[in-house]
Amino acid sequence: MQDDPIPWRTRILAVLAALRMLVTGRHVYLSTGCIAGRHDYCSAPAGAQGDKQPARSKFSQAPCVCWCHDP
Repeated sequence: MQDDPIPWRTRILAVLAALRMLVTGRHVYLSTGCIAGRHDYCSAPAGAQGDKQPARSKFSQAPCVCWCHDP
């Protein structure tokens, strides 16, 4: 069996975020960095394209709903 690069926990979180969006009718953001297990990239103030807002969508400014951002 091949190793899955996306952990089951992250897949479940992505499904829950999608369900939340359907129920509330609002955009729910889950960073592609977090989906890929790169939580440090999502939280960083700079990305591949330069400065960025940590753990926020660059389009809607919605916060990332990943568990790694919980205090």
